[in-house]
Amino acid sequence: MRPSPWGLPTLAPEALLFYKGISWVAHRGGWLRERDAADLEDLVPHLADNEGAWLREVLSVLRPNHPWLLAEATGSDPSPST
Repeated sequence: MRPSPWGLPTLAPEALLFYKGISWVAHRGGWLRERDAADLEDLVPHLADNEGAWLREVLSVLRPNHPWLLAEATGSDPSPST
């Protein structure tokens, strides 16, 4: 949690993406909601280096085949296919 510019407690963007990211489960066929991919696209450019590194590290431990990690490694689009 961190204070917002308005003084309200706010979930850190990397923590928000973490919770959205761990909902992806490969053994269930894998799925990502379009809004989660959109949040990733919108928030990642605003993450500090250490915040992005933390997100990559925890996802790689908990979901090593996560599409967000694979997209980053290959430069492909992490959005779900429709």
